Amino acid sequence: MKELAMDVLRLRRRWTDISLCHLLLAMLAASGCTTLHHSPWTGHVAKHPEQCSNVSVIFVEATPDVGNWGKLDKLSDRFHRCGIRTCYFDPSVHGDPSVLASWIEHEKSRGQRVVVVGWSYGVVETLDALKLLEPRQISVDTIVCIDCFWLNWHRGDDLQPSNADRVVLIYRDQSRLPEGFHNPVVHRIDTYRHLTVPGHRHTVDVLFQETVRLGSGVQANAASSSTEQLAINDGPAPNPHPVR
Repeated sequence: MKELAMDVLRLRRRWTDISLCHLLLAMLAASGCTTLHHSPWTGHVAKHPEQCSNVSVIFVEATPDVGNWGKLDKLSDRFHRCGIRTCYFDPSVHGDPSVLASWIEHEKSRGQRVVVVGWSYGVVETLDALKLLEPRQISVDTIVCIDCFWLNWHRGDDLQPSNADRVVLIYRDQSRLPEGFHNPVVHRIDTYRHLTVPGHRHTVDVLFQETVRLGSGVQANAASSSTEQLAINDGPAPNPHPVR
């Protein structure tokens, strides 16, 4: 009887896991699809790559078990084609937050200024990595948190990393902002779809602006919608992950 009870319990857990997976898939499917929009900053940065040669942008995506829904790997490639040093981190492929922390440390050891961009649960991975770097007094220049719902539920009310100089929040109009960051820069995206946010034209603009801001200190409005569009090399991009 005891073995039968254990079998029933295991079966229930299995069906619960399957149901949760289906629920997550349904929620994501209802959230639309990710389309990467072009930004007027693309031409500006591609024409002046030297302005951002001292900046590394690390994109962190961590949608559990169901693929790269946010297309941050594609966004990383786009930045790379503009001459920006980029890294794409997916914990299901590359490892836990300690690995991400080592990537950040690697870029800082090269004298780079570092922007870490986390989307959805990738924000949690980012905060965990920064926590690991605190005792080593390794900091990043900017973290960009893109539409991570339930962030306070995941990591409590005190979210501000002591080793992040600037925090940028990019959230849907309808989303509740997380509490616990100190004076974050907030950008609202005019959409109700979670999957639309990473590739939204305003999001892409902000990411380029934050990169250029660190690289050259120019005003973020230097490139407008009328900025010249420069043809970008469409050949295969090199591996965007840090070279050890």
